[in-house]
Amino acid sequence: MATMAERSGEIALMKAMGADRFQIAAVFLGETLAIALLGGVIGYLAGDRLAVVVSSAVFDSAVAPPLGFSLPPSAPPSWWRSSAASRR
Repeated sequence: MATMAERSGEIALMKAMGADRFQIAAVFLGETLAIALLGGVIGYLAGDRLAVVVSSAVFDSAVAPPLGFSLPPSAPPSWWRSSAASRR
């Protein structure tokens, strides 16, 4: 809620341009999702590098933790297109 209060000028501009409250909420949700995904990726990569450094310093060998799941690079774009097509 604090973000909405701080960005009241942007919200007013979006409303003046014809955006409804659901479109404005979608903008905030999209920004939040992008920040969360970026933070997750950066956190994973930093944790992975830290694990290698600590394990090499403590155990005298580098151990890289496995990712734990496999996601083909084409999965998110294809999911996005199929979900967009199903809404029509």
